[in-house]
Amino acid sequence: MNLGDARHDQRKLAENSVHLIVTSPPYAKRYEILLTKLVREYLYDSARFLMSNATDGSKGLYKEPAPELSFQNFVESRTHVQGPSYTNRKG
Repeated sequence: MNLGDARHDQRKLAENSVHLIVTSPPYAKRYEILLTKLVREYLYDSARFLMSNATDGSKGLYKEPAPELSFQNFVESRTHVQGPSYTNRKG
């Protein structure tokens, strides 16, 4: 998942109720929690979470807010998956 690194994605969200005002985590933190939970509960094999803004993203620059969801971990988990081998195939 790649999320735009804009201020509105980072700020806390206020949810108003008659009796209670609850401050929710920003969208970026929500996505991090969701992806981490999906991986830890084995619902996803792996996930990556990158954040970039319009200027830096076009240059290939990004932030990885959660080390567990880094691009390197994602790639390493994908390369350990055993698929059909065509190198030893005859014919």
